[in-house]
Amino acid sequence: MSEITNASLTTDIVLFAESGGLRHVLLIRRGWAPYAGHWALPVAMSTTGSGSSPPPAAS
Repeated sequence: MSEITNASLTTDIVLFAESGGLRHVLLIRRGWAPYAGHWALPVAMSTTGSGSSPPPAAS
């Protein structure tokens, strides 16, 4: 059995709101590759091992 040296755990979050009879969903515009500039669901990311750091939180 091989040893895992780099593992990632992610959780996508879907946040709905209703205002004035309209339904809304929270999206972010990605600022990192891949798909930089595209809309996406917010994500929480945790890494272990020697991989790269997760992207910074949206401000």
